[in-house]
Amino acid sequence: MPAHALAASSALFGGLCLSCALAPQALESITVRGKQQRKPAAVGVLDGMSLDLTQLPGNVQSLDAEDIRKSRLASIGELLGAQLQSVNINDYQGNPFQVDVSFRGFSASPQLGTPQGLSVLFDGVRVNESFGDVVNWDLLPLNAIASFDVFPGSNPLYGLNTLGGALVIRSRNGFDDAGVTVSMQGGSWGRKHGQLSAGGNKGPAAAFFALTGFHEDGWRDNSPSLVQQAFTRLDLRGARAAGSFTFLIAGNDLVGNGMTPTTLYAQDPAAVFTSPDRTDDNALQFNLRGQFDFTEQFNLTARLYRRDSDRGDCSSCCCRQGRSLGVGLCTGFGGHGRGRGFAFGLDPVCRASGALFC
Repeated sequence: MPAHALAASSALFGGLCLSCALAPQALESITVRGKQQRKPAAVGVLDGMSLDLTQLPGNVQSLDAEDIRKSRLASIGELLGAQLQSVNINDYQGNPFQVDVSFRGFSASPQLGTPQGLSVLFDGVRVNESFGDVVNWDLLPLNAIASFDVFPGSNPLYGLNTLGGALVIRSRNGFDDAGVTVSMQGGSWGRKHGQLSAGGNKGPAAAFFALTGFHEDGWRDNSPSLVQQAFTRLDLRGARAAGSFTFLIAGNDLVGNGMTPTTLYAQDPAAVFTSPDRTDDNALQFNLRGQFDFTEQFNLTARLYRRDSDRGDCSSCCCRQGRSLGVGLCTGFGGHGRGRGFAFGLDPVCRASGALFC
């Protein structure tokens, strides 16, 4: 075969192979569903400055009321451990309302003596107690929470001792959560858990109410627990001004008898080594907030609150009390997620604590 004919044949064969290789193929369709972030999100202690979460230099994790409802969990500690990344819980006290929450190695714990490194704020009020900076998770009603936002890293915006991050909690309101919800659960060892929430609005006014009751005998000897929480929120909204008032009261009796030696556990898994290890937690909190929008880029927010908490520990015969009174003031440029802003505040003005050992 002549050389030019061989070259033409090779070129034709290569063209056919290339044509075969580039033949269109039907691809399988793939549907990707993502969860849209709430926009904007309040990033400060007060509500004056809001940003799109994508504008924050960190992995901000969020949960909303629907996530809480679907979880069917009884306590905040269990919810954080089950739903958020980099969060671990330690239940060495044997009570779901007294767990240690650890986020990237930093703790928020109700146990006195634990090195605390996380700040927890509920509607702008710091709930880390003045005595030991502990966090009593049992004082926060789960069915009154609209959202959790976990901001990683050290940030003085959220107050002292914010070493590993901050957990910002927002409450539900009658504008966004209208209707009545009732939940009843029961289980082994006499567990009974009931929740009631109701919200409604008319014109510029709205109201929301939440009630929680929990009781169980416990799977161990002499380890009953009782949790009672009530929350109320009233809102007024106008074209340029908004205000809210919240009221929280809780009275809990928790028994977590701690760890047991392995030799005793081998004989009776329900046995306790020392008893009782009883904690009485009580809280009363008032929070008044107001906001006025001068323009779309500038607003003024102020907050006045009072929080009283009492905690008694029967095992060590220790009574601790804490009281905080605070005033907050915040101005924000670029609220509505424009990403430019500054904030200043006094929150709280004074914190006092006292301890009595007997």
